[in-house]
Amino acid sequence: MIYEDGNYKYSLSSIRSDKIMVIFEDGKRLSLKEAIIQKKISIEDLILNGLQVMMEPKNNPMGGYFNIPSHLHRFYIEETAIYPSNTFMYTAANNGYNSYFAFDELISHIEACGYQAEAKQIREQRPFSSERYVVEGIEYIRDIALESFGMNIKIGWEFSSHMPVRFSFSDSSGKAFFGDTSSNLSMSAEDREMFSNATKISSDQFLSVKKNMTMKKVMDTLGKTSHVIGQGPSSMYYYVDGKPLKIDFVNLSDPYPFSGVDMKQYFDTFGTVNYKIVTMENVLKLSKGMKAKDITKSLGNTIDIGSGRNILIYLVWDGLSITQITLNFGGNELPYHGKEIYTMISSGQTEMMW
Repeated sequence: MIYEDGNYKYSLSSIRSDKIMVIFEDGKRLSLKEAIIQKKISIEDLILNGLQVMMEPKNNPMGGYFNIPSHLHRFYIEETAIYPSNTFMYTAANNGYNSYFAFDELISHIEACGYQAEAKQIREQRPFSSERYVVEGIEYIRDIALESFGMNIKIGWEFSSHMPVRFSFSDSSGKAFFGDTSSNLSMSAEDREMFSNATKISSDQFLSVKKNMTMKKVMDTLGKTSHVIGQGPSSMYYYVDGKPLKIDFVNLSDPYPFSGVDMKQYFDTFGTVNYKIVTMENVLKLSKGMKAKDITKSLGNTIDIGSGRNILIYLVWDGLSITQITLNFGGNELPYHGKEIYTMISSGQTEMMW
């Protein structure tokens, strides 16, 4: 945990969050926790600059968390983008993996987008089940509760760089007004075909995977499923807790760099378990002054969880263990030589922000 206030606790997904340093323009360096305590930066600053902050209510009987601070989301009501608060979406693994939305705030967004009649209908009928969901004084509605009132909700768990959440209304035939949001927004035809034959599993099955298993053993462990294996990139396809997961690799003999615990944590947080693996030798080749395209050209393309700024996640292998690092930067040039980054990683610093 990096901070707590009267109602919420804030933490980072990395167990090395206490190693993150904040470097100010005057050259002063403070640990992340100390910078927050001294009010040099705020939790909102961290979120706006792309850090994945896990925000949980102190009174948390369902054991869930607020999604928005921990990952980039894009929300739409039909085709109109909305910009909700950090507490708008809450996800918990009670009775399956469920998402809840702040009821009054959702109704306000629906009205603001011009759907006053639909908002009035939902508000008047208060589509809650007998069990009411209240988190820190805010009343939430479970996603499936809105479906009986003609509102479809599509959560794009399969997107790693951002997570689109789209609300749409259906007519009496059940057809969505602005197209069927159940289709994946940018999935290739090949991926759609492969996912249609994908094996359905629970994320708990990840726990049987051992770090450095071969990809063949990973598939045997999770269960045979649709896959593409050949020259160049290969992939296996699963539906995990109802969410599509595509695992990319090169050869079936490749070692998988994640333990089962890491797989489950990454998937539950990011909806993906694929990051580019590089070596310390690759890191040493980085040069001060590199731009984003130069870094990705040198290290290879990886997951970019940023929007408007670059937030690149890599796995660095030192010959013995693998460390996840985050390069968090805007359009700015790399201020370090590879040797400096090597030293940071070796000393336990996993987040580089500039």
